[in-house]
Amino acid sequence: MKAIVIGATGTIGKGIVAELESKGYEVISGHRNSLVSIDIDNPESVHDFFESTEKVDAIICAAGNAAFAPVSELDEEKIQSSLNSKFAGQLRVAKYGMKNLKENGAIILTGGMFAYAPWPSTSIISAVNKGLEGFALGATLEMEDGKRIMVAHPPLLSESAEKMGMPTDPWPNSSVVAKSYSKALESGKSADVFYVEGYEPK
Repeated sequence: MKAIVIGATGTIGKGIVAELESKGYEVISGHRNSLVSIDIDNPESVHDFFESTEKVDAIICAAGNAAFAPVSELDEEKIQSSLNSKFAGQLRVAKYGMKNLKENGAIILTGGMFAYAPWPSTSIISAVNKGLEGFALGATLEMEDGKRIMVAHPPLLSESAEKMGMPTDPWPNSSVVAKSYSKALESGKSADVFYVEGYEPK
């Protein structure tokens, strides 16, 4: 089996690559400095990446940025960059990647816990993460040949908490989070939102 992991050099992406390789997948890593580079903020880059890539069993996107900022500080630049990267960027991955999926293949986009448990200064991130759910619900109606699309909502990772100077104990590490992605691939479900076990919404 083959999988594309976009954002493969990020904290979540590295964990996903290791998890899939342990499951026997041949992983094609996609990032700004990969052999065939991809910048999800750039429509042409996403298009060209998939034009240069073979058919695969899974496409996982763990890339995209959105701004931490209170509503009062959400200027147009922060709003547009958040929408263009984490939201529209992942929609581009799904749009252009669909033709690269084999029969019964799956696409997984990455939202996050702020979709259901926002913190102060995460309003735009919460909106983007929720929006990915709506996209998946609509897109699944157009998927053919058993192809599927899902959204992951992982919590904060312990590695990220450490970088932010926060306690790491409450949060799972990247390898634990990555297992939820492989489990979703094996589930056969579509238009489904999934969570890391033990970190589901309450």
